[in-house]
Amino acid sequence: MNSHHSKGASAVLVRRISVMQTGLALIQEPWLYWERISGLSGCGSIYKGPLVKAPRACIAVKGMDVILVLKFCSRDLTVIKVRLRVESGERLGVAFASAYFPDDADGSPPAREVEILIQYCQKSKILLLLGCDASSHHSVWGITNINDRGRDLIEYLAVTDMEILNRGDTPICQVKNRSEVFDLTLCSERLRSRVVDWRVSNEESLSDHKYIPFQLNLGKPVVSKVKNPRNTLWDSYKEELRGRLVEFLKNYDSIDE
Repeated sequence: MNSHHSKGASAVLVRRISVMQTGLALIQEPWLYWERISGLSGCGSIYKGPLVKAPRACIAVKGMDVILVLKFCSRDLTVIKVRLRVESGERLGVAFASAYFPDDADGSPPAREVEILIQYCQKSKILLLLGCDASSHHSVWGITNINDRGRDLIEYLAVTDMEILNRGDTPICQVKNRSEVFDLTLCSERLRSRVVDWRVSNEESLSDHKYIPFQLNLGKPVVSKVKNPRNTLWDSYKEELRGRLVEFLKNYDSIDE
């Protein structure tokens, strides 16, 4: 008998997955009883690979019509596809994935099956949102140290269109006598502006991992302004900077100056 408690969950449009009305939860290491997922009654439909025993990744869906993408499902990966109606009235196709990156696996994360999924979505221009228990260390997502798994994972993500949604360094999981950030939420660059209110919940999860709730904005995407050095008019910039520097003293006689 294999029985253990869920260790992590990234949740979309959900405060408490047990009472959610519409939304889905990306779950890693669910509680198992005789190699079957248990303890998620009332959470809607549970999706996983149909032939998978002792799954370590699944997705709970409530109030939404979804399609299970069988060709990408395995013990450590579950993928569904949803068509969401956006502000224009059009349907936006989005793939949601829950993945578990075992720390005892050969090679560095992500697993080859996750790489194939990301490559397929990029090539097919399908938006992807992925929640995972990465079991990898890197300061980019707020963990206290960097290991080879974390270094390899960040290098892989750098050459894809996937962005890390994690913000801050709030601990997500309690490991022995320390708290760390092992759970990552990733999404396609084109989907980033629609993800809002990503946070680590203080609500009791009955697990050593905390809930990660966030929402998808199906209205007008939030546009954030950024400076792009490649678009700078460097000649006029240098001329203006040169003019302003004339007003600065070249020599200073005291700390106050």
